[in-house]
Amino acid sequence: MKIQIKRIAPVQAGKISAALYGLLSLIIVPCVVLASIFAPKGGHFPIYLALIFPIIYAGLGFLLGALCAFIYNVVAKWFGGIELTYEETA
Repeated sequence: MKIQIKRIAPVQAGKISAALYGLLSLIIVPCVVLASIFAPKGGHFPIYLALIFPIIYAGLGFLLGALCAFIYNVVAKWFGGIELTYEETA
């Protein structure tokens, strides 16, 4: 069975992107902080950035996720949506 994705809800796509990027930043930030601790003198990562980075990253994830969904919706009207093929399994 073939199905086409005609529209993606921008706000919902933004929320999912924000959650994914927010969680990803919780993995990245500790790595950056640890690398900063062992960096040569003068190469330290400001700790206040480590605290606000997940918020900024999630916010940008929301905006860009919603923007990408909006652009997809416009392009899908012109060319058709992404086509998926489903198969039932036993």
